[in-house]
Amino acid sequence: MTDRLTAWLIGSGSLLQTCHDVLVRRGHRVTAVISADEPTLRWASQQDVPCARRLDAVAAEAPDHLFSLANPAILTPGELRIPRRFAVNSHYGPLPAYAGLNAQHWAIMRGERTYGISWHVMSPGIDDGDLLLQRSFDIPAGATTLDLNVRCLRESVESFPSLVDKVADGHAGTPQDRSARSYFSRATPLPRAGVLDWAVPAEPTARQCRAGQTGPFDNTFGVLRWVTEHAVALVRAATALPGADGPPGTLVLDDDRAPRLTTTDGVLTVTRMSTVDGQDLVPGPWLREQGFRSGTVTPRHDDLAPVEALAARSLAHEGFWLRQLGHRPATLPIPEDAAAGELTLAESVPASRWPAALAELTGRPVTTAWQLPDLPPLGPGLAALFAASAPITVEPGQDPAHGEAEILRRGTYLRDIVARHPHRELASAACPVSIGTTHLPARQLSIRAGADGAVQLRSPVWTTRTLTWLARQVGTP
Repeated sequence: MTDRLTAWLIGSGSLLQTCHDVLVRRGHRVTAVISADEPTLRWASQQDVPCARRLDAVAAEAPDHLFSLANPAILTPGELRIPRRFAVNSHYGPLPAYAGLNAQHWAIMRGERTYGISWHVMSPGIDDGDLLLQRSFDIPAGATTLDLNVRCLRESVESFPSLVDKVADGHAGTPQDRSARSYFSRATPLPRAGVLDWAVPAEPTARQCRAGQTGPFDNTFGVLRWVTEHAVALVRAATALPGADGPPGTLVLDDDRAPRLTTTDGVLTVTRMSTVDGQDLVPGPWLREQGFRSGTVTPRHDDLAPVEALAARSLAHEGFWLRQLGHRPATLPIPEDAAAGELTLAESVPASRWPAALAELTGRPVTTAWQLPDLPPLGPGLAALFAASAPITVEPGQDPAHGEAEILRRGTYLRDIVARHPHRELASAACPVSIGTTHLPARQLSIRAGADGAVQLRSPVWTTRTLTWLARQVGTP
């Protein structure tokens, strides 16, 4: 006889909600939902299911099983011991192959023709617990990561009733064949850091482009990046065809909306591009702005190993950067003069003191763009892939030193983070205040600290008279 189970669900979205309904229809009880997703928490409240943001905040009695559903967080060994029987994870991948994060992206990137989903027992090792149930299917030609995600969701939903029945009947899974395991982490870098290279055949490049297509959903994998000597744009859609328009690297601009680039094998036709902030570009005019002409051979980037390493580090810390960029910087409550001004202070408070001083003066948080350390040599145009400054928000009475140290420890981030997370409200415009060894863009005040200790204030909205008043308020002699 099938046992009646109690379950906690951790994760978000439609998979969690559907699995809840399946459990209830089969006579089982969901006694808690854990999620950091506001819509999921609201839904759980509407279902009269106790909900919490963290596992350690759940007051309900320990369940028979914990189901991890569209949950990117790694559970600790202690959390895995919460259920009386075991925790179950939904993985979009045919384990033991394609374990870890962004597995679907890598399957598209590598040109896989078949794929699958796995339900497995959770263990301290990532995606290496005993297998409970699997499904496999074919990947259609030309599929994107979004297409594959949709299919994995469907297969997971359709297979969940069978999974529940097996678990309720006492099935505990079968060990994985670890010799067939492949694993990808958040920091697994794209080859050549995703930089477009005509020395790569057209078909693998088109696959890489499709691997970065996630629709309106987060993309922590990467995108295809066209880097010139002066700018970066993102290739959002491209197709590969046989043939050539000339030697490898030849660019043909006879169609502004579909320029063609000859590779070492085939022609890549680019049909959609955007800025690093996600704003659509018409490919032809943008390429002409970069100095390209139809029929010319474009240059290529030779040594991309340093860029790969820097991109991998940026991706490893992307959760931190998403939180930092999620703060909405407010302007300082000082009347604007509608005129520009400059002021040089031979003796002043140190530049690092200004955010705290401005926060104390205004009585509200101040978000400041801090100049990051110089990047290592990367080659022409490649530095434009990465941010030159990072935001720090300082509360009144708070020392900004900790925030500065955290940012310096993590380095820089990829500027296309905004385009890859389209549903998030990320700050991409200039901060109200910036601080650096150069004058960074700022909406209200740019503070430049010279090597000689002098500080120069520059503002697009305050006169020199207002800057002088401001300097006196924050403690300048």
